[in-house]
Amino acid sequence: MKRQISYLWALMTANMKSYNAERKRLFVMALFMMIQNAMFFGLWVIFFQTVGDLKGWKLVDVTRMFGLAASAIGLSLFFFNGARTLAYRVMDDSIDSFLTRPRKALPMLLMSSSSPASLGDITFGPLLWLTLGEVPLSLFPWFVLLTLFSALIFTAATLMMFSIVFWLKTSSRFPEQLFEMLIILSSNILHGQPFGVKALMFTIIPAGFISYLPAQLMRGFDPLLFGILLVATVFYAALAAYIFNAGLRRYVRGVV
Repeated sequence: MKRQISYLWALMTANMKSYNAERKRLFVMALFMMIQNAMFFGLWVIFFQTVGDLKGWKLVDVTRMFGLAASAIGLSLFFFNGARTLAYRVMDDSIDSFLTRPRKALPMLLMSSSSPASLGDITFGPLLWLTLGEVPLSLFPWFVLLTLFSALIFTAATLMMFSIVFWLKTSSRFPEQLFEMLIILSSNILHGQPFGVKALMFTIIPAGFISYLPAQLMRGFDPLLFGILLVATVFYAALAAYIFNAGLRRYVRGVV
């Protein structure tokens, strides 16, 4: 176990060191991601300046939710962007390089790639909380903990979506479309959505667990909601690992 943790730490360190030679590019990409987030969030500002509130939700609530979603997505893509490369690795058979190593393929795959632009997402969340979210510093550890849970669920959902390629090898665009839908739904509030969309956000595309449920906990601690979030995190992580390993067995047998 200790050797496995040391190996994963080495992978993460290697990803970070790879940016040393391109710090200017890293800064520019992160900056543009923050600008993109600010432009999208500006739509929420305009909306709530017009309507005031939506079923009890005010701009401050959406600010906290949007900041959490941005940081959670950023953490996932910075540390575990390898999940997004799964479809392409299966398509060109480069996933074989992970199968020939003595260590488990999944952790290596997840940490095999990092998105530099995601640093903008990670930074944008806390900045949003401090400027518009009315978040006291005493609550920051609680908000960070919720963000970590959200990041784990987002990573699990991403892995499940891109594992589809084990069954639909000819379609690499479909997982990308699901991934984009996950980001969009994770950045929107649940109020006003039809029942079908709400059901989707708490099942197949767990955007509700990524942003809405943690946002409810940001409004006030609820032991039941927190327990549901814990169970959802473990469930989706286990389900993602199961689906990936099932698909990998198909690949090894030559079914894919």
